[in-house]
Amino acid sequence: MPAAISSEPPPFLAPLEPFEERPKPEAVPLENLIGERILPRLGVVALVLGLALLLWYAVVNLGAAGKIALAGAAGSLMVAGGAFLRRRDSTKLLGGCLIGGGWAVVYSTAFAAHYVEVSRIIDSPLLGFLLLVGVALAALAHALRYRSEAIAGLAYLLIFVTLFMSPEPGPPAWLAMGLSGAGLIVLAWRAKWIRLCALGAAVVYAAEIFWLHQTPRGDLVPACALMVALWLMWLTPDFFHRPATDEERAIHGSLVAINFLGLLVMSALMRLWFDLPRTGDLRMVLGTLYAAKAVLGRSATWRPAHLADLAFAAVLTAHGLHDRFEEAGPPIGWFVVAAALFAWGLWKRDPIPRIMGAIAAIVTIARFWIIDRDAHLAMVPALIGPALVYAQAAYLARLHKKTTLGGFEGGLIKPLSHIGAAAFALAIWHYPPDLMSGALFAVVGVAWLELARKLKAEPLVGEGVAFLAVAACFVTLVDLPAEGTVMGVSRRLASTIPILAGWLYARERSIPEEDIAEGVRVGFGVMLFAGLMALLAFELGVSATPVAWAAATGIWALWGRLAGRSLEFVIAGLGAAATVLMYCVASPLTVPGLGWEGPVYSGALILAIFAAIHVTSAKAALAKWPSVARDVVASMMAVAGFALLAREMSGTWLTWSWAIL
Repeated sequence: MPAAISSEPPPFLAPLEPFEERPKPEAVPLENLIGERILPRLGVVALVLGLALLLWYAVVNLGAAGKIALAGAAGSLMVAGGAFLRRRDSTKLLGGCLIGGGWAVVYSTAFAAHYVEVSRIIDSPLLGFLLLVGVALAALAHALRYRSEAIAGLAYLLIFVTLFMSPEPGPPAWLAMGLSGAGLIVLAWRAKWIRLCALGAAVVYAAEIFWLHQTPRGDLVPACALMVALWLMWLTPDFFHRPATDEERAIHGSLVAINFLGLLVMSALMRLWFDLPRTGDLRMVLGTLYAAKAVLGRSATWRPAHLADLAFAAVLTAHGLHDRFEEAGPPIGWFVVAAALFAWGLWKRDPIPRIMGAIAAIVTIARFWIIDRDAHLAMVPALIGPALVYAQAAYLARLHKKTTLGGFEGGLIKPLSHIGAAAFALAIWHYPPDLMSGALFAVVGVAWLELARKLKAEPLVGEGVAFLAVAACFVTLVDLPAEGTVMGVSRRLASTIPILAGWLYARERSIPEEDIAEGVRVGFGVMLFAGLMALLAFELGVSATPVAWAAATGIWALWGRLAGRSLEFVIAGLGAAATVLMYCVASPLTVPGLGWEGPVYSGALILAIFAAIHVTSAKAALAKWPSVARDVVASMMAVAGFALLAREMSGTWLTWSWAIL
């Protein structure tokens, strides 16, 4: 974890005369809350409404000058009365409410002096604008005198609203708005009033968005400069403000979000206002700015703001890459962003950027297979994605052995590995030719099992077994029905033999997890035998299949005798049953390699092989299933013998043969 960040502001931002620290608020009894806080505010609201009714009466019965004089006098009296009441502790809150309401009335009066037709006494737009600015500045000076955040917030709101109504919006109004925002930030820094920053950021961004809508098309560069200047201005509180309460954390978080959303909305609307073909370059520049701020200001900014900067940099850069590039460019760029986030977390030993990088890689893989899988050079990101998430999972697993990771980060190891395996499997399925895909699945499965043995990585075991199991789909649907030759070799053999070899490796090499080792041996043993029998049937034809199957069954049983494994005898028994069934239905029958035709030769050879298997299994001293294997083979011998008689006899002799059986 990074070292604790000091709560003191950086030296170059240290205030000359800091305000006094605010004491922590104490619990207020209910009667005090109602009598001292709620009722004064309600009274000020009622007073303002009463003045509004008085103004309505004045509209009907007084002239323009009388209306303005009456409203201005009322507002001034409220300000003066509030200043008088603030001198006593018992009426300080009521006085502050009156001051705020009074300045609101005075400002409304100044507004009505020019902008309301029935009370207009100032015809010049410039004088009306300057009057509003003067009232707002006077309210601000009054707020600073009493060091009241509420009054200061009201004053700045009046200033921003005044600038928003500028008769000629343009660079001068932009500059005035920017200077007002800068002054607000300085005040918030010295007085530690973060609410002012959040309020100012929201109002200023709203005003700039409105003004940019009226900006001539040729002023794109000044508009971009203004956007970046606003962003730089409203990120400065990250450097000097350290929230101490939950409320301050929420307000500071709102300021960070407002700054990002304002930047995002302005950059998005610029495309519409200035008829830009795309904004990818602009978004990537903004993402680079956020990344620079996150990197350079990591030790000086509030940590949640730093993490938000990383996230915003990733989002803006990813959107810029999506808008700027085509084909395989965006997913490759997204993978680079994910790798950069993860690498930053590794360098700074920070788990949050590592988690962000892992999630970004997963999102990019999903985006690639939904949108970009058929793009030009799509094979490149299709392989980069699995490699990246496997590297992330491997490093997290290595780190987890040295030190205990957090629950969420530690729980990412297996999902990352499995997602990498799924993405790699999709790449093998989608891009290579069909006859190569099954062999590639088998090769990858063998490699994964070998890596699992050497690295003692549990997720790789299940993934390797899954790769080999998926290869069975290609054996059944693609490889066995294949016709033709490749370099003089049957396409069927060339595509099926690697898969059978992979299954043989999987069942003969020990699996690290003993709880699944036996199941792997049994499953891949049955798959290997069935695949071998199917390959013989497709290669030799139906007429030679019974003898070929009997020979394969005999070799399998001999293998079990030499290896001392009863499982092989059970598999041989299943092979014997399949051989007898094929012998009964196949026609004509031949002995491959010898040219013998007819059921007698084939049946005699099959009986001889079964007898050898029976003798072999009877002599084998095995711990499991020897009697079952002998019974199965003996039964198959009887059935095979009767099947031989049945194929040579007809009429009455065939009926007597069935009866004897």
